[in-house]
Amino acid sequence: MIGILLAIAGCAVLAYFGVEWLVTRHMHLRPLILLSIGSVIMGIQFISIGLIGELITNVTHHDTYTIRSFLSGHENPLHLPYRHR
Repeated sequence: MIGILLAIAGCAVLAYFGVEWLVTRHMHLRPLILLSIGSVIMGIQFISIGLIGELITNVTHHDTYTIRSFLSGHENPLHLPYRHR
């Protein structure tokens, strides 16, 4: 969500400066332009990291087990020797 907001804000500011450049054909490098370019880049990075995180969590398969079945010895997903005292 943060990545989308950063990218949209950066694109909006860049669109404003693009229209200004088309109308006046005169534009200087302003700090707001650099900030908006950085905002777009950071937004894309946030979106990319979020997508990679979603892919990692959906691809990995976690076996679910209950503590009772683990302690009773019926299922031992960790393959550790279990000693009942």
